[in-house]
Amino acid sequence: TLGTWTATGTKTFFLGLDYPINGDNVSTATTASSGYTVTSSAGAKTGTAAATIRRSISVAKVTDLQFGAVSTGAAGVTVTIAAADGARTTSGVAATLRSGLPTGRATFTVTGTPSTAVAVSVASPLTLTSGGNTMSTTLVRSANTGTLSAGGTLTFGVGGALTVPANKAGGTYSGTFTFTANYN
Repeated sequence: TLGTWTATGTKTFFLGLDYPINGDNVSTATTASSGYTVTSSAGAKTGTAAATIRRSISVAKVTDLQFGAVSTGAAGVTVTIAAADGARTTSGVAATLRSGLPTGRATFTVTGTPSTAVAVSVASPLTLTSGGNTMSTTLVRSANTGTLSAGGTLTFGVGGALTVPANKAGGTYSGTFTFTANYN
């Protein structure tokens, strides 16, 4: 009930609408609309309400971030994996890159409503551990935002820079990080 108001006055009110959503099996965004009528002594006014329903956004890990094997001596080294293409480089005087272990960027595929903008984030820095030993890495994304394809997907890369201190204890160091995507 809106109450009464004079023919020359105005009254502001809000409509609440409920739309059923049938899971994430919709391949495109759905727009729903409703009409409403307001009656006063001066006549009738109509308007439209609309809502855009998007598929739930999901993220799938495709590959892990791999720094590979490196040897250091009396000086520290930084091993960098490029987020854009997974290329591995080092800086530091006494670094030796070793072969035999995989290297490359992490990749994540975001799936959602086709042709919709998304923003992604990753927590950084990340601590890698091996027993009681630790190392720090700074993570970077290949892009901060993007638009999902007509098929509703987009792949992002995550690289980073791993700082290996001088004479670091040997071992396999690992850690986990979270990649997050949201509609923009």
